[in-house]
Formats: sequence, C-alpha cells, structure tokens
Amino acid sequence: MKYIILGMVLLTLGSCTKESAAIDETPDIGGKVRIQLITNAGNYERPETRIGSALENSVDATPWVFVFSGSDNNAIFSEVQQSIVLDGKTFVILTKTTTACRILVIANAPANFQDASGTSFSFDQNNLTAQLTGKTLTAAVANLLTSPQLASPQTTVPYTPDLAIPMSALMPVVAAINENTVINSTGVAGGSALPINRIVAKVTVDASEVINTFTLSGATVVGAPRNGALADLGIAIKSNAGNLTDYLTSTTGDGVTGIAPATNNTTVANPIYLYESQERATSVIIKGTYNGIVGYYRLVFMGPTQLVNVYRNKYYLFTITSVTDSGYPTVAEAIANPASNAIKVTLSVTDLNSFDILDNGQYYLGVSNSSLNMLANQLAYNGIPAVTVTTNASSPNTLSAIGSGGITAVVPAPTIIGNITSWNVTMSVTAAFTSGTITLKIGNIVKTIAVTRATAAVGAIGGLISSATPIYVGGQVNDASVSWLSLSSINDSSTGGATMIAGPNPGPYYLFATANNTGVDRVGIVYLTRYDRGRLMLYIVQAH
Repeated sequence: MKYIILGMVLLTLGSCTKESAAIDETPDIGGKVRIQLITNAGNYERPETRIGSALENSVDATPWVFVFSGSDNNAIFSEVQQSIVLDGKTFVILTKTTTACRILVIANAPANFQDASGTSFSFDQNNLTAQLTGKTLTAAVANLLTSPQLASPQTTVPYTPDLAIPMSALMPVVAAINENTVINSTGVAGGSALPINRIVAKVTVDASEVINTFTLSGATVVGAPRNGALADLGIAIKSNAGNLTDYLTSTTGDGVTGIAPATNNTTVANPIYLYESQERATSVIIKGTYNGIVGYYRLVFMGPTQLVNVYRNKYYLFTITSVTDSGYPTVAEAIANPASNAIKVTLSVTDLNSFDILDNGQYYLGVSNSSLNMLANQLAYNGIPAVTVTTNASSPNTLSAIGSGGITAVVPAPTIIGNITSWNVTMSVTAAFTSGTITLKIGNIVKTIAVTRATAAVGAIGGLISSATPIYVGGQVNDASVSWLSLSSINDSSTGGATMIAGPNPGPYYLFATANNTGVDRVGIVYLTRYDRGRLMLYIVQAH
C-alpha cells in the first residue's frame, strides 16, 4: 500500500464527557449494574496535513449502548442507555439479566435518526425506545439510519471539515449482564478493545505515478447512497436502489474540483466519504489535463475480475498507472458513458481496523500485526521484518523489544513525523526456532507478538497456500510489486490480486504462489485482518 496504516486513537474528548459522581460508590445499583465500555477505532493512515478531512479517529467518550435479549439477530430490544465518564473511563448503567444478550454500541451518534419508512426522529432515549420496542436486532438496525438524507446533488463531502464520523460495534453474545460484564471484544475482563467501525467508506485518488504526463485537478463520486445504516450485522449491506446522489458542486461546468481538489496530483488531503452500498451505480469521476487538454474520466470500483461493493470502514485508493488520451469533455458525458480505456488504474482496498492499539489514557502503542507466521525452512534467518510499531508517547518514553524461544529482536533508530514515532522492528531466529514471542514495551504499555514457524518453505512449484478457517475479513500483499503472490476470497487463482476483501461475512483466505524459476529463494509478506481485529503477518520464503 502506498499509505502505510499507522495507529492513533482518541478514546475520550474532554469537551464531550459527562461526569457523574452519584453512582461512583458501587457497581451494583438496585437491579442495575455499572459496567465498563472499552472501544477502539483503527486509523486510516499516518497523520498528515489534510485540509478537507473529517475527524476520522475521534470516538466520543459517551457512546450509546443498546441491549437486545437473545443470543442471535432475532434478539428483542430491551433497553438503550447513554454511557458516562468516571475518572477518565467510560461506563454504562444497564439492567441486570440472567439470560443471553446482544449489545450494540453507537458512538458519535448524529442529532437525528431515520426509520425505514423515512421518518426522522431526534436521537434521544425516548425516541429510540419508542421506535425500537418489540423489534428484533435485525429490525432495529434497519430502522437506525442516518438523517437527514444527503441532498441531490450533494455539494459537500459528508462529515467534513473536522466532523466526527458515526461509528458502531456489535459485541459477542454475553451469557448475562452482571457485575462481571465488560463491553469489549469478549464481554469479560481481559479482552481486547471492542473494534468499532466507521459507517462510511473513504476514497482517494492518486496520480503521482503519471505526474509527468497527467495533471489531476480533483475527484468526486456519483451514484452514491444518500444515507446509511448506523450499525451493521456483518451479514449484508443496505440496498440503496433509488436512493442515490451525485457529489457535485454544480450540475453544469466543473462541479468536481470543489468536492475533492487535488494537491501534488493526489486527493489524499481531501478524501471523499460515502455510505456503503451493494449497488453498482457508484463510481468516481476525476478531472485532469492530458497533453494540454482538460477532460473528465470515470473510474469504477473494480477488483481483479469484477465490480466490488462499497463497504463501511474500508479505504478505497485509486492509483492511476497510465493515461494515454484525454477524457470526456464534460462531467455529464463522463457520468453517462462507460469507464474510458484511456486511463488505467489499480484499486487497493484496506480494512481500517488493521492496526492493533493499546492505550493507557496518555499515549498509545500501535502494532501492524499481533502475530507472525513464518513459512520458512528450519534454518537461521537474520533481519526479518517482525512488526511496525507506532506511538505518540513523548520522550523519555522509548521502545524496547525482547525476544524469546530463539528470537533476537532489534529496534532500529526511530522515524519521527510530527508527534508520531515509529519503528520497523526486525528479528533474527535460530535454526532450532519453532515458536516464541516478541515483547514490546513503551512506558507502562506492554504488547506481546506471537511468532511461529512452519516446518518448510513454500515449494518452488508454487500453488495454493491457504487457511480454511473463516475468520478473515481482508488481506493485502505488502508490496504489490511482489506479483508472484496473490490473494483471493475464493479458491480460484484467476481471481487473485494484491488485495482480498472477504465481503460482509468473515471467511477463509486463499493465497497463491506462482512457480519460482528465478534460481534463488524469494520472500514475500502478506497481512491478513481477522474479524476480531487480530492482524496476522505471513513471512513467506519460496524455495527455488
């Protein structure tokens, strides 16, 4: 990926907190219980100057918590409460139960919500209770939509500038709500933070590879959904048929550069946010100059072999690799006509919860992967990339890394950009190494990376390398130029590419290697994101 995902999370905002000392004496309050809520949002990319972006990483300190009685998506709505802040931690007071429950969290809630019929209500406890009483979890999600709908045409990018994006999370089933319940990834103490997802996708266009022949002026999206669901069940995305709009500052003339203007041939400083959709009408329109001629081009959300859906919490990066002719003379013609063969692009899709992050309230420690599997022969190896670590901790806090089980970890000199410090930690392993750990520490934050080695490298003949375990939501070949490796969500090498998206449900991954006829061993790195936010790095050695 051109933009390496680096972590940064704001778990609380002082201006948004609600303090209440009246309930600080006991977690058990007359049939109700005070339980802690721990959420985390992955970052889009390394912090940088972005003029037209939203507050992508802000999670308000007082999210709303919805409880449904039951163990599946037919669970019936029970109650909704807004959380509070005590001593810098987030809690919510819920009614005790003796039966299984589903818990839904919505953060950065909008001022209003819309039900499935299109009626809008204020986002408050009375309206939420009235509209959800008697409804299943499935029906509740379908009746919690953003409001108001976007205009048609939409003249500004939603949530910009500097507005927080609504986020949601669905906790695994808990046997009961009691004093031992924690709203996190497991429902009990010791679990990792609950991964909370933005309800929008993000799109940028990069033309830096063709800067000598093509000047990018800006980008926009057309056929975009007018509103979206505030939560999802990971089953299917909302259909937006007949509910689409174009992001255009005007219906005549330019209309494009006012949405997402380009700087230095990229729109990274002005990303576009749009609601997820299974419709195939959504596409990107760019304006650019080729050989002195200004034109408009239509780019489609196209994977290696087919059109792809637009999913929430995904980052879609269109990279322009070649331009051979001018585009359509007007925006209207670019919208009405197929994508032009005069422009070639690659689409990279990244799941945005791909950095694991630990936060102590003062600073965080983020890691690119929480585990590492080596597919390599039983030999000694030196200088293997192990994990990328980032933090916003200030001096004198520094990173230490200690290996075990035959691992020697090496921390290089840090890279500092603004208030973000990062290290690309490497490791060496002995010939006898089969499994071990790397323990990372900065200040009082400790993170352990599990490392294992398979018994042999990938064979020179190539073929399928995969896992049948359906727990993966996405994957990325770390360097797209490593063309001998390709990923797919199905067991068909012809569908493989540098990126894999499992779709609305977690699934297995299928990794394919071509035959190695180079005469030397070759190495590739693949990252796989799990549904529980664990991120796996595969370090693959292919024999010759």
